[in-house]
Amino acid sequence: MDMYQDDRKGRLESASRERLSPAGPLFLALCFGAASVIILLSLYRIQVREHEVYARAADQLHFRSVEETPGRGPIYAAGGEPLALTRYVYTIGITPRDLKSQGTKRLPRETVISDLAALLTLTQEEVEDAAARVDENWVLLKRDVDRETHDRLVAWRREYRVSGIAIDPTMLRHYPQNETASAVIGFASQAEDMKGISGIEAVYNERLSGRPGFRYAELDNYGGGQLPYSRSTAGSGHDGSGLVLNLNLGIQKAAQTAIDLAVRRYQADRGVAVVLDPRSGAILAMAQTGAYDLNDPYARPVGWDGEDWQPKNDSEARNYLYSNVWNSRAITDGYEPGSTYKALTAAIALDLGLVTETEVFSDDPVWVEGWTQYPISCSVEGGHGQRTLAEALETSCNPVFVQLAQRIGIERFYEYVRAFGHRAPTGIDLPGESSGIIHTNPIPIDLAVWSFGEQATVTPLQLISAFASFANDGILMRPQVVARFLSPEGETEESVAPEAVRQVISPATAARMLTLLRGVVARGTGEVAEVPGYRVAGKTSTSTHGENDEHEVVSFAALAPAADPQIAVLTILYDPQASSASWPAQIACRTIIDKSLGVLGVRKSWTDAELARLFSPQSIRDVVGQTVGEAVRRSPIVCWEAQTAAGVDLDSEQTVQAQYPPPGTLTAGCGSFYVSVDGLIPEDPVAVPDFAGLGLEEALRLAERSGLNLRLEGPNPRGVVTGQSPQPSSQNTGSVRRYSVITLQFG
Repeated sequence: MDMYQDDRKGRLESASRERLSPAGPLFLALCFGAASVIILLSLYRIQVREHEVYARAADQLHFRSVEETPGRGPIYAAGGEPLALTRYVYTIGITPRDLKSQGTKRLPRETVISDLAALLTLTQEEVEDAAARVDENWVLLKRDVDRETHDRLVAWRREYRVSGIAIDPTMLRHYPQNETASAVIGFASQAEDMKGISGIEAVYNERLSGRPGFRYAELDNYGGGQLPYSRSTAGSGHDGSGLVLNLNLGIQKAAQTAIDLAVRRYQADRGVAVVLDPRSGAILAMAQTGAYDLNDPYARPVGWDGEDWQPKNDSEARNYLYSNVWNSRAITDGYEPGSTYKALTAAIALDLGLVTETEVFSDDPVWVEGWTQYPISCSVEGGHGQRTLAEALETSCNPVFVQLAQRIGIERFYEYVRAFGHRAPTGIDLPGESSGIIHTNPIPIDLAVWSFGEQATVTPLQLISAFASFANDGILMRPQVVARFLSPEGETEESVAPEAVRQVISPATAARMLTLLRGVVARGTGEVAEVPGYRVAGKTSTSTHGENDEHEVVSFAALAPAADPQIAVLTILYDPQASSASWPAQIACRTIIDKSLGVLGVRKSWTDAELARLFSPQSIRDVVGQTVGEAVRRSPIVCWEAQTAAGVDLDSEQTVQAQYPPPGTLTAGCGSFYVSVDGLIPEDPVAVPDFAGLGLEEALRLAERSGLNLRLEGPNPRGVVTGQSPQPSSQNTGSVRRYSVITLQFG
């Protein structure tokens, strides 16, 4: 017994010593501390770092979610005209078993049904049938309900505390100008996320989209508003930024109309026109044929050869849209610029001090080292003989520019090519820009042919950007579509400053180039592009490509007014069939220049010689007996527009049987007239405007808008209109036939 007790006592003492060991409490303390740290870190993560996530999850147990989808920012033209807007349409549905009115203004269920029918312009039977489906949780009443109807419905629902009505908004992108500048603006998908697909919509998608937010709140089941004294949980969001473009809507429409007309009239495959501000690089217009409706971008395009058209399911059709419809050809399609590049060759030689404007060259054929097939000759058989540099540019003599390039040398020439921006994209804020194809390891024949723009490519924007440097003291600017960003409240939050890329040539060289290019229009191949009162500087081009030179491109690059250029303009026609010279591109460019400078408010300044010509009566040319195609296509060369009835085929053998005004009618020398293939002249009466007190420029523009011609008389061409015949229609003198001649007296 004692032995047992002693043994038991020993074991207890041993156990007591083990329990009192310090290792146990320390271990427990460490575990408790670690758990505390983990709990604290978790609390920090839950309550601070991931507060919104867990707040949303918790509130889902007690609150109803209210969507706060950010509005996509609007896009405006330079003048404030809307180009892209976001609007809402609404889907209205009901939960039939909950459809009832409560409160002091309680309506009978029958009245609720009849009111709904009236508000949504549905029949009584349609709403009754929907309300009778009491076993269903949601029944559609109407889709695409406009904002005005939605607002009336919400006000009625709140007034009569009507439950069981669900209103689901859908955000849609709307383009008020339809196809205008479609390749520049681009479009956004109409899906819930409304993502930019092309153009500016794609480039600035993130800024336009904004940031989504959320709100959880206890809501009134009847009115849909938050209950009084209830709390809500919100996550911050904001609407997208708005954009204001440099695009001038008036200039854009003028460029689009001019290039479309030129393509139709001269049977070209396609056309492109670009207008930019040479001092800032701002894109004022970028037009191309085949513009598409931004509100229906997936419509079957002209030119699609496939049998079916399902672009949303067919990758081939979708690729066709990206490559031929949605893209901006001014930045994606390289072309051989041809003789417009001679201006750059001349500028390089002048800048290096290797030539003067009066140095004389031979226009005889030039043999190029390593190229033995044929010499490079002038496009005019036999050449032009001896030419100064100025004369060579005016008459576009290829051999002279080959000699200049050889004098410059391969290395220096291609250094300038790079400096002009022709080895890299311009950096414009549009998607899909290419950089053209320039010789990477040029040999003498490459240098020779590229001196006049053949056997390499640039994009239209690269070419006109280089030309613009002549009007900007030799500085190349980065082209820019967006001018500024707007806050959701419509205030300017950021402006896009003009960005100079580099100084390419000296200011003195740039000024000399303007003088040389003015000579091309005043005395050379660019005379058709002249705009009296503005005076144009520019360069013509006709280039060919293909295995047998079967493809032709005609273009004209211009700066105007020549004395102080406000715009740089490039017009290009691809594969024109009804012309083998550059004058169709000059005609389109002339129209764009005249209308663009008018839109910008640039006043015309006539020389005495120009005024003398305007005030010397000139006879309307006789086109009777000509084919209708010849009359319509060639009249613009001498500043007349021959109009015909809609549907007349310019490629037919039909001849002009009559014209109005008749041949020999005296006018100021420019205007429009009607040509008839059946001998009939439509009455088409127009009111005679009141020209009293207008200056020459205003009178000419008013006559053009009215579809009338002018004859100018009087002792003071720089004065104002003091009389007219016939008198204005406002003085009860009736109307006249469109194209009639109004005689104005200036004093």
